[in-house]
Amino acid sequence: MMNTEFNVKFLVKEMNFSRSNVFIKFKELTGLSSGEFIRNIRLKRALQLLETSDLSVSVRDNLYDWF
Repeated sequence: MMNTEFNVKFLVKEMNFSRSNVFIKFKELTGLSSGEFIRNIRLKRALQLLETSDLSVSVRDNLYDWF
């Protein structure tokens, strides 16, 4: 999920559902809104990259840009 363009609007378009239907499905399945779910996935991936890679400081700083 390194695509900075990936957001709820993109997800709704790709799934061909209404925004409210996507929200309801995510809430039913995960207990989170679709936006919260995407944010959590990004945070988990960023943490994983920071813990397991030898990224330079400048690359780590750029990770924050994708939130």
